[in-house]
Amino acid sequence: LKHLLQLALAGLLCACCLHAQTAPIIVPLDYSGRHLYVTITDDHLGPLTLMLDTGFQRTTLAARAASNGQVHTHFWQRSLAYNGFGDGAAKRRYQTAGVSLRSGQALLFTGSALVADVGDFSERLGHPIDGFLGWDFFRQWCATVEYTPARLTLRDPAHCAAPTGPYAVLHADWTPQGLL
Repeated sequence: LKHLLQLALAGLLCACCLHAQTAPIIVPLDYSGRHLYVTITDDHLGPLTLMLDTGFQRTTLAARAASNGQVHTHFWQRSLAYNGFGDGAAKRRYQTAGVSLRSGQALLFTGSALVADVGDFSERLGHPIDGFLGWDFFRQWCATVEYTPARLTLRDPAHCAAPTGPYAVLHADWTPQGLL
C-alpha cells in the first residue's frame, strides 16, 4: 500500500509538471509609438525592457545594459555593424552576452545575445529600451500578440493552433535574405 501511494503521488506530481510546461505564458506588453515592448528579467542583469523585433535575427542587448554582466568579445568572428542607431562610426567587433530571460518564474529564452551600441535610440523612440527580442527568441515559441489587453502569449509550438477570428498568422523562417 505504501508503494502504491508513492506511485500515485509521483504520478500526480508528473501530471502537474507536464501541465505547467504546456500552459501558456502571458507576458504584459507595452505598446508605445507603434512599437511593442516587454519587460522581462535576466538572471544576472535584472529587469530589461526589450522591443519585439522579428527583423533582428538574434536577440540583442544594448551595450549599456549588457555591461552590467559579462560581455565576451569574439575576435575570430566577423564584425557587425548596425544601421539606424549608434553613436559615430560603427564599432567593428563581435560581442555577446549570455542571457537567461524570464517572465516571473517561466524561463523564456536562454543562450547568447548579441551586444550592440544603440546610442540614443531610447531617446529617439521616447521609450526606454535595453535591446531587442529577435527571431531566435520567436522561432522557439508559438506567439500571439494581443493589443487589448496588451499581452504576448507564448505557447509550446507542439500545443499551438491558429487562433479563431480575424487574426494574422505568420509562418516564417529566417533566411540569408531576412525573415521570409
